[in-house]
Amino acid sequence: MVADPAVLPTFVLDEANLTIAYNRVAESIGSTTQFVEWSVDLEEWTSIEVTGTETSVSIAIPASNAVNGKLFGRIRATNP
Repeated sequence: MVADPAVLPTFVLDEANLTIAYNRVAESIGSTTQFVEWSVDLEEWTSIEVTGTETSVSIAIPASNAVNGKLFGRIRATNP
């Protein structure tokens, strides 16, 4: 169960991009390091660090990165 469904991410794949969007909790900005990551094989991941102070995050990964029609995305956060 999720306390606030507004913080759940959305993943949208269209002809141009895999777009990963989510609302991060304001208190997490500066206290966590967040990444949107993508992979074509679930073994090797390419990371895009989420920067800035906005709570609304949207990262577009070009669909042309897909291999054999496969493109996976995830969100990773660390607390340094």
